[in-house]
Amino acid sequence: MEDVSYGDELWHVVLYQWLIDNALTDRLLEIHHLLGWIRNAFTNLAMGDYTYPTTFLAPLPGYPVNVACKMMATASSKLQGLADVTAMVYNGTNGTLTCLDPDTEYIECADPTGCGLGPDSRALDYQVCSELALPVAGSNNKTDMFPPQPWTPDMIAKYCQEKWGVTKRPSWITTQLWGKGWFGRLKSL
Repeated sequence: MEDVSYGDELWHVVLYQWLIDNALTDRLLEIHHLLGWIRNAFTNLAMGDYTYPTTFLAPLPGYPVNVACKMMATASSKLQGLADVTAMVYNGTNGTLTCLDPDTEYIECADPTGCGLGPDSRALDYQVCSELALPVAGSNNKTDMFPPQPWTPDMIAKYCQEKWGVTKRPSWITTQLWGKGWFGRLKSL
């Protein structure tokens, strides 16, 4: 994807073959959001990888990762395969949407894999910024399949300060949930 990220092929596929409704006008700024939207699709695909069809993230078939691999392997190009799989996640297997919209289907947040949509996404974003100790999860395209996208503790702290005006409390979860080693202390009672 990065190989063609600023060329005409990507934008032809994105705007026409991916059925994205609103044109991406500022390519340099929007490519980051587009890559996050695609990454979120694959994250949801992995979370919904059940042996049976599910609808809690999207109307997905059983074994959706296997279905996605077959779609990518049989597509006319790698980019088209990526488009087909992303569309399956956001448009489901019923295909009722006439177009896709990365701006409404993906909200950037403190968790680089996405926080969902609507009020729930804002709540999770705040929790990630203030309470949840998620592993630092950038991507480097060496140990994962995603384009390089750094997401360091300093970047998360800056985002959280700018968005919510909060600083993460790394010990919050252990304090609220009885601290480290609580089970051992419980056995000694």
